[in-house]
Amino acid sequence: MSGNLYVGSSSSPSKTSLPIFAQLIFLIFFPTSALTSRINFKMRAKILFFGLLCFAVIILAQFFAIMVTLALGIIATPMSTPASRYAMYTQTPIMFTQTSILLTTISGGLVIELTLFSIMTIPHRTKIEPIIKRSFGKEYLYLVIALLSSVSILYFFSGFLLMETSSPIFTYLLVVLNLTNVLTLGYLVANLIYEVKWSNWLKWTNSSKKQEKMSSLSFLISAYNEEKSIRRCIESIDNASSKYPGITEIVLINDGSTDHTIQIASEAMQNLKYSSGKLYSIPNSGKGFALAYGLQRTSGDIVFRTDADTLIDKNAICPLMDHFTDPQVGSVSALCIPLSGKNLWEKAQNIMFVSYIYIKRAQDLVDSILAQPGLSTAFRRDALIKVGGWTDNIFGEDGELTNRIARFGYRGEFEQRSLVFFEEPDNLVSFMQQRARWSVAFYHSRGRNLELFKELRSPRSLVFLYNLLSHGVGFGHGLIWVYIIGSIIAGTLNFPSIHVPAFLVWRLISVQAAIYGLEIVLYAYSLNKLKKLGDIKYIPVLRLMSMILVLLVKPQVMEILLSWSSRWKEYNNESFKDLRKEVNRRVDPLYPGG
Repeated sequence: MSGNLYVGSSSSPSKTSLPIFAQLIFLIFFPTSALTSRINFKMRAKILFFGLLCFAVIILAQFFAIMVTLALGIIATPMSTPASRYAMYTQTPIMFTQTSILLTTISGGLVIELTLFSIMTIPHRTKIEPIIKRSFGKEYLYLVIALLSSVSILYFFSGFLLMETSSPIFTYLLVVLNLTNVLTLGYLVANLIYEVKWSNWLKWTNSSKKQEKMSSLSFLISAYNEEKSIRRCIESIDNASSKYPGITEIVLINDGSTDHTIQIASEAMQNLKYSSGKLYSIPNSGKGFALAYGLQRTSGDIVFRTDADTLIDKNAICPLMDHFTDPQVGSVSALCIPLSGKNLWEKAQNIMFVSYIYIKRAQDLVDSILAQPGLSTAFRRDALIKVGGWTDNIFGEDGELTNRIARFGYRGEFEQRSLVFFEEPDNLVSFMQQRARWSVAFYHSRGRNLELFKELRSPRSLVFLYNLLSHGVGFGHGLIWVYIIGSIIAGTLNFPSIHVPAFLVWRLISVQAAIYGLEIVLYAYSLNKLKKLGDIKYIPVLRLMSMILVLLVKPQVMEILLSWSSRWKEYNNESFKDLRKEVNRRVDPLYPGG
C-alpha cells in the first residue's frame, strides 16, 4: 500500500503519494464500531453505510486536492531518480501532502460526527430566532487573524520537516501537527489580542459607573449528597457577599439527598450574616430539573449558578458583576481553580485547568464560549427567563444553555479576576468517571444545538463546527497507535527499515520542542500567578491522562450511548431516566441513577 499515483500526460507522467495511512485511521473506525458495539443489525448497517460515505467523501477530497495542486504545478515528485537521498526529501511535494491530509482529516472527522449524531438517540434540536440583533464584524476579524497566523506557521513547520510522504511516522505527525499547531498557535494569537483588549477594558471599568445602583444577586445551588462540602460552600458565598454592596441571596435546592445535606445546609443558612437564604427539598430529579425549579424561586437581577462542592473567593463578585453593565451580556463565567492538588493526579489536573484559561479567553475574544462552567457562571435572570432556563432532562445542561442563550443574541464572557475553587477528582478512576459523564454531556449539549452550525451570523457557528470536527478527529487519532501497534505485530510495518536521515530527526525534535516549549511557557506563566509553578513537572502525567481519555473513555461512552440508543428510538423523560441508570451502572456508581 504505497499509495503511489501517476498524474499528468502519458508522455510525462508525474508520481505522487496519497496519504493512505491517514485515510485508513478514519475508515477503520466504521467497521470497528459496527462490530464491537452492542447494537442491533439495523444500526450496524447504518454505521457501515456511513463508512462507505466516508470513503466516497475522502476520494472526492483527494480528487479536489490533486486537481488544484496539479493546476498549480506543485503536486508531484519528478520521475527521474534524485541525485542523492537528500535531494529526494527536498523534492517531496509537501504542499500537496499537507493539503491532502488536511482534507482527509476534515472529511473523516466530520463524517464520524455525522454518523454518531445521526444514529444516536439525542435530545431534539432547537430552532431559534435571535431576540437581540448584533453585528459580529470585529469578532470575525479576530478569528481570521488567529486562523491565518496559526495555519501559516503550520505550513512552515511541515515544510521544515521535509520528511518522506509515504512514511507512516510522517503521516502521523502531520495529522497531529495539523490539530496541535492550529489549536495552540491560534489560541496564542487570540490570547495576545485578548490581553490588549482586556487591559483597555480594565481601565474602562476602573473609572465607570460606580454610582449606579448595584444589581441584586441570587446564588443558585443544586445539591445531591453534599454533606461534606455544603457548609463551606454557603459560608464562602456569605463571605463574598460581605464585599459586594448589592443585595445577595442563596437559593439551595436539595435534589433528593440521602445523607445529611439538608440538615447541614439548614444550619448554615441560619448563620448567614450578609446574605439571605432559601432552602427547598425535592425528590431526586436530576440537576437540570432542580435548577429550573430553583430559577423560579430566585429574585435577583443576576443568577450565579454554582455547585455545592465549590468555594467562592471573597473578591469574586464585583469584577464579575461589572460585565452586566452591558445590557447585551447574558452570561459571565469566573475562573475555576482546583482546590487542593495533593497527589500527582490532582497536580496534573491543575495544568489541565490552566490550559482552559487560554481556551476560554480565545473563545471570549470571538464571542464563542461553548461551555460556561456550571460551577462558576452568572446569568442575567431576565435573559434566562426569556430563553427558557435550564433543560431538565439532559446531561450537560450548562453547555446546552451556554449555546442556546448565545443563539438568542446575548454575549457570553469570561472574567479571570473572579475565582471559584472546586474539588477535583483525587485519583485516576474518579477522573475517568467524571470525564465519561462529561463525554455523555457533549453529545446532549451539542445535539440540542446542532442547528448552530448553520447560523453563520456569528463566529460561534464556525467554532462550534470545529469543536465537532476535533471530537470526530479524536476517534481517528485514537486509532493511530492501535493501527501502528497492530501493523508491527502483523509485520507490515517495520520501523528499523524506515530510513530517516539525521538532519530530519533533528528538525523533528526542533519542531516538537517548539510546540511543547510554547505550551510549557504559557502554562508555567499561569501556574506561577496561581502559586502552583511546581506542578509544571507533571505535564507527562497530563499527557498520559489525555491519552487515556482518547483511547478508553471516549470509545466507552460512544459504545454506551450506541447500545442505549438501540433500545430507545425516541428521546423523552423515560429514555432519559434509563440513560441515568445506564450511566450509574457502567460509568459512575456514585451518580444518581434515578
